[in-house]
Amino acid sequence: PIVVFASRVHAHEIGKTLWLDQYRNGKKIGELNRDDYYDFEVQRFRKGSWEVLSGDELELHCHYDNDTLNTVVGGPASTDEMCLNFMLYYPRSPYEFCGGPIEFQQAGLH
Repeated sequence: PIVVFASRVHAHEIGKTLWLDQYRNGKKIGELNRDDYYDFEVQRFRKGSWEVLSGDELELHCHYDNDTLNTVVGGPASTDEMCLNFMLYYPRSPYEFCGGPIEFQQAGLH
C-alpha cells in the first residue's frame, strides 16, 4: 500500500469542478480530493491521509464550462485543456508517474 498525504487537482481556464474518487473492490470508498469551485489562478494541495491498496482504482473527474464559441482541445498550453491530479505519497515508488497499462507500455515500464 501507499499513503497519499497531499493531492492537487489540475485543469486550465475552463475547468470548474474536479474530483478524485477511490474505489476498492468495485465500490466507492471515498474522495481523495474535490474542488467544486476550481480556479486556475488558485491551485493548492489538499492535505490528508488516504491509504491506497494494490488493486484500488482512482477515477478523476473534470467538468468544464466553455462559455465561448472557441473550440478547446486537450494539450499542455494554458489555452488548451487538461484533467490531472498530482499526489504526494510514501513509500517511494521506482516509477515517475502512475498510469494504466497503455501509459506503462509507452514509458517502457512493463
